[in-house]
Amino acid sequence: MARKRRVKSPSSEKKESDIPEKTRLDLELASPVAAIVQFLNILADECSARRSVEGYTDLGKVRVENNISEIEIGVTEGKKVFNVLIRFVLKVHRTESGKETTEPTVEISCRFVLIYFLKSMEGIDEANLIAFGRTSGVFSAWPYWREFVHSTSLRLGVPSLVLPTFRI
Repeated sequence: MARKRRVKSPSSEKKESDIPEKTRLDLELASPVAAIVQFLNILADECSARRSVEGYTDLGKVRVENNISEIEIGVTEGKKVFNVLIRFVLKVHRTESGKETTEPTVEISCRFVLIYFLKSMEGIDEANLIAFGRTSGVFSAWPYWREFVHSTSLRLGVPSLVLPTFRI
């Protein structure tokens, strides 16, 4: 059986008192949207995966970067349906002999489109939607990203990577 690597997320190590003021503000701004929104669908509209010929075999000799490189909001005409576009990027660098590879050994990325429905836009502006995308949108997309990284790493023929559950 292949050994799995659990990748620590920086957000999973924070205490509530460590949450930055910007995140607290985002949570407050997102609250009116979260109270009335309905999640309709999630799509992967763009994804890629690549590995070097060498790949990696030892999970103890890699450094994993996991980032959100893009969050966008799109509101349709009539403003009843809106999209949150989130691009995740994961890079694995080999760190053998104390040296790290400059180019990633493995790189996985995916952009998800989350589609939401709002019955009414009353009391909700663009700042609320943006904050919702940065908080609830990421939270909703994370399980799909976890699964994508896990299954894609197996398809690339490297030891599987398991991302942690997402915590704000």
